[in-house]
Amino acid sequence: MAWRIRQAGYAVQRSGVADALLAMTIGDAPAYLWVLTGNDRAQSFYRRHGFTPEGVRVPVEGLGTTKERWVRG
Repeated sequence: MAWRIRQAGYAVQRSGVADALLAMTIGDAPAYLWVLTGNDRAQSFYRRHGFTPEGVRVPVEGLGTTKERWVRG
């Protein structure tokens, strides 16, 4: 099952689905979110939609990494 989900994820990359979901859920409204440090693909996506890192980082338990708070508006 996990393999099928992973394959489906690859199938929708660069298809505009994430852009449409973001537009349908929050549009251009002010918002914040958390993104894993070093997830360049996600950071690029959110930057394209007006989000910027706020400078807050917190550890992610069990992953050995941190997450960063990004804001828009």
